[in-house]
Amino acid sequence: MYELDLNLYNLLIIASVFIGLCFSLLLILTKRINQSANRYLGGLALIIVFWNIWVLSLDLDVFRYFSKFYLIPVNFSLALGPLLYFYVKKLTMPDWQFTWKDLIHFAPLAFELIVHVLLCKEALSKGILATDTDAFYTLIPVVQLFAIISILFYSFRATSLIRKYHIWLKTNYSNDDKYNLRWLYRLIIIFALFWFA
Repeated sequence: MYELDLNLYNLLIIASVFIGLCFSLLLILTKRINQSANRYLGGLALIIVFWNIWVLSLDLDVFRYFSKFYLIPVNFSLALGPLLYFYVKKLTMPDWQFTWKDLIHFAPLAFELIVHVLLCKEALSKGILATDTDAFYTLIPVVQLFAIISILFYSFRATSLIRKYHIWLKTNYSNDDKYNLRWLYRLIIIFALFWFA
């Protein structure tokens, strides 16, 4: 029988999952100004929701009771950086459109999904939990390192776009306070520091 051992930390994560899911669906589905930019932000929020589900499943030891739970891919951390970058790019360059060439930014995500398949394959063939496989101990730290590098790299690129946008604002508007993105600049720095930590 499965006993749920919840603590305050788990309850906060569960609350963040529900709030994040509602927030991301609103961003993705609501038609309003900056709708295409908001879809990137909604995708980013959805990936953070999936990340929280993964953390919660590890903390609650869900794999011990539902060993096949790990077959569901919930960790897409290598998509966070590109989605953040594309969100900022669409805000600062409204005429920019996503093209097939931009898919190259998601190539590391393909690596992460291949790692997931390898973990599942080893777990199923050996009849063990995915978190007990050799692939988990050798490849997941690599994926996490790539995720940190990716988020720092794309955060740097996003803040560079904001700086260029502010320079453009100063040369084209006398009162640029209405259009500046200082709040987003600070938020990206906090986000990058959080992931680095």
